[in-house]
Amino acid sequence: MLVFGGLLTREMRKSDAAAAAVLEQKEWLDTTLRSIGDAVLATDTSGRVVFLNEVAATLTGYTSDEARDRPLGQVFAIFNEVTRRPAEDPVAKVVRTGAAVGLANHTVLRRADGTEVAIDDSAAPIRNAQGALIGVVLVFRDVTRQREVDAALRNAEKLATAGRFAATIAHEINNPLEAIMNLLFLLDRDSGLSAEGRGYLSLAEQELSRVAAVARQTLAFYKDNTSPAPVNIPNLLDEILAFYGRRIEARKIHVIRNYRNHSQFVGSAGEIRQVLSNLILNSIDALPPDGVLTLNLSDDNGGRPAVRVEVEDNGSGIQPDHLGKIFEPFFTTKKDVGTGLGLWSAKNLVEKHEGQLLAECSGGKTRLTVLLPVLREAADHAEAG
Repeated sequence: MLVFGGLLTREMRKSDAAAAAVLEQKEWLDTTLRSIGDAVLATDTSGRVVFLNEVAATLTGYTSDEARDRPLGQVFAIFNEVTRRPAEDPVAKVVRTGAAVGLANHTVLRRADGTEVAIDDSAAPIRNAQGALIGVVLVFRDVTRQREVDAALRNAEKLATAGRFAATIAHEINNPLEAIMNLLFLLDRDSGLSAEGRGYLSLAEQELSRVAAVARQTLAFYKDNTSPAPVNIPNLLDEILAFYGRRIEARKIHVIRNYRNHSQFVGSAGEIRQVLSNLILNSIDALPPDGVLTLNLSDDNGGRPAVRVEVEDNGSGIQPDHLGKIFEPFFTTKKDVGTGLGLWSAKNLVEKHEGQLLAECSGGKTRLTVLLPVLREAADHAEAG
């Protein structure tokens, strides 16, 4: 009896140790699954939820207690974002094929509150030691940001292609334009031309000059010398206004130029043109007919030398809760045409030149201010003055 009791005690201790080891392993695995960065959801072979980690709870909108024992379709409602048709049940597919599967592209998850989030996921079988299927694990993640990046890259490629195409057109029409201008010049010296014909000729020359200016501007936007060089800001502003002249005239926008700048800025003319063009175009889009666009150019920066460019309009303005977001990538209020990258890119280009881009909206006016560093010699002269 004593021997039997000893053996029984020893076996009970082994059993307790094994149970403790299993419990420790389960807790370790549970902690690992709950700490992983992706969403993890597990079901049994009938498709009922048995586990989800905190990331999965956040994405689905269901807590672990709410989700447990529910059919997967109630917790993980997925469908195609384009056709709106329900996506194939990943658990049913794994059970049917016995292999890991992935979701189709453009899959969205409808959360408990009805909102939707774009996801990417995979599902894999869970097998016991004998190889029998006992469940399915889904690993998924929010890819909304990636979708936005991909869309922005596609738009950027479209714009780059359009830019190359426009530059090619501008280059190709330069020679015919020159020939036409020369012919008009010769025609103007024809003594037999009537006064009325001479008037038409003058109008034709004006319109051709406008076309030639647009062609030059298009090439200037596309081709830029990346080496730092003195940048004539007043000329840049006037060129941009001329480039958008038709749009300004069509909307009867009144343009006020206040140029009081004497300091010199050195940098990339093409990049600063891109910045100022973006700001001016935003103002044009925001202005109603007969609105006012004001361009202020000065050396004033609170007593410190700097080239200060202000683009001001009395248009629709910026909502207070949007003011702190307008320089964030992908933030846009132009749902149909905006990519949300214009002001973000402008800010990066200005900061690349060691400058600042500021925004304010008050008194019915919106003002975007570009501050650019001046040449050291000009700054010393300004401080001495």
